[in-house]
Amino acid sequence: MISYLEKYKSDDLRYGITLLPVPEAGAGPVYTYGDPKNMVIFSTSQNRRQAWEFIKFMTDRAADRRLLELTGQIPVRRNLTRDSLYAEYFEQNPRLKIFARQMPLTVGTDHTIYLQEIFDIISQEYESVCLYQAQEIPEAIEAMTRRVTMLVERESQGKGDVE
Repeated sequence: MISYLEKYKSDDLRYGITLLPVPEAGAGPVYTYGDPKNMVIFSTSQNRRQAWEFIKFMTDRAADRRLLELTGQIPVRRNLTRDSLYAEYFEQNPRLKIFARQMPLTVGTDHTIYLQEIFDIISQEYESVCLYQAQEIPEAIEAMTRRVTMLVERESQGKGDVE
């Protein structure tokens, strides 16, 4: 988004970058959702050794630096702001430092066959509060928690779909 803004913004547009605000009463670190991409080598692959070498090449520090330079995408690395390989890049692109500092607290979603249903529940409760003002935030969080818990319990018991 930063590169898009820089390319298309008007001369008088000024903006800043910050993490999403969270309640001050929260305890512990603030985690961020990331959308990591995964690579696999199928057991039926004809060239597994070459595929493994390619994956190692594509995920080494230098390749991650090049990814950062070409796309502005922050690589999944825990020490980006302390790694000398990335220092010059972040000096030249200081707006991205905030994202690099957040990377150690960036996580993907847990695997569950009900992931889409869980996201739907979260969206429904969000809409209930923000769009329709049908309930208050604490009630929406309680309803969301109850509904997601029911899904997870049913999944662990192997009872299939939940309506």
